[in-house]
Amino acid sequence: MKTDAMTFEARIYRVGQLRCVDVPERVSETLGSASRIPVQVRIGGSDGQTNLVRARNGGHRLYLAAELRRRPPVDSGDRVRVRLRPDPRGAEPELPADLLTALRRVPGCMAALRSRSPADRRQLVRWIDQPKSAIAREHRIEKALRIIQRGPAKRSGRGRG
Repeated sequence: MKTDAMTFEARIYRVGQLRCVDVPERVSETLGSASRIPVQVRIGGSDGQTNLVRARNGGHRLYLAAELRRRPPVDSGDRVRVRLRPDPRGAEPELPADLLTALRRVPGCMAALRSRSPADRRQLVRWIDQPKSAIAREHRIEKALRIIQRGPAKRSGRGRG
């Protein structure tokens, strides 16, 4: 698999409430045929870590989280320049040092965090990293420990089907 950054332009479209772009065939072929491919992405001034997912046409689709559509603001119908490269770390987020210290203080908490999906772990790290003040960050870490100990949220299945 080639590890150089690949750049392409695409139009953002909606799938339900989600925004995404189709990855060109040449890029998809370069990255391989896996159903999920961890990538580092840059759109405008926004960077992120996500997965390409296999599309019905045999290529890949890139879902654009809100953080990737912020600078400059883009949405459905806009053409964007996408720069991506395979993520050697995979989908696993880097845990901040203060979170790691807190996780090690609470027996079983690290294992409980590892039992969650990489997407849940990424979301948790982003949430902890948002506050500007150290006090707010500490409060979020303490709340995160309680959330982790409770286990993953149960999905009701309502509205699906």
